[in-house]
Amino acid sequence: KSADSGTIATVQTNGQSQEYGVLRMVGTATSGDKTELQLKGLSWRYRVGKKLWAGVRWKTDSAALTGMAFGLASTTTSFVSGAQAASLAPGVDDGIFLWKNATDTSWSFGTATQSGENGVGSSRTQTNSTGLGGTIADDTYDELFITVDQDGNIHAYVDNSEVAQRLVDEATIPDDTELALTFGFRVGSAATRPVQVDWALAYEDS
Repeated sequence: KSADSGTIATVQTNGQSQEYGVLRMVGTATSGDKTELQLKGLSWRYRVGKKLWAGVRWKTDSAALTGMAFGLASTTTSFVSGAQAASLAPGVDDGIFLWKNATDTSWSFGTATQSGENGVGSSRTQTNSTGLGGTIADDTYDELFITVDQDGNIHAYVDNSEVAQRLVDEATIPDDTELALTFGFRVGSAATRPVQVDWALAYEDS
């Protein structure tokens, strides 16, 4: 799915080290323009006792002018919703995600859940850990991973270093909703901002 007028360009094959090319997404030259992709037809659910992995390798040409978000999210709301061009803290009802605001040069990690039957008459809660990992650089790939271990604890990694976790009893872990692989970005200035995705994946123990 795509919000606003962001465009998805064709896969290019002249990437840095990609045998099969990269997915190049380009937002319009409008501050606040938002683009989001979500995998359809395949989803995952957080379960204690079942390992789960989700990851992405991607980059932007301007780390200080692009908001980015990646993770597993419910299909009912958007990662990149909201009116503030510089603010991107994901607003999904249920999700496990890493993100950065347009002005951030480090990643943040969050979990969110919506209580109640189908979110009706209920409240949404979210736990954030901000300022994680090393400095995000322009035109430099970052590798993000989210894993769920056998005991149900969630771990977040940036470039192979663990930066945050949620223990199995954390109240904001979304444990009753199907979650889809999702990523998106928001332009933080009045200029086109390309984001390139080398790969993105999600899988769990059978």
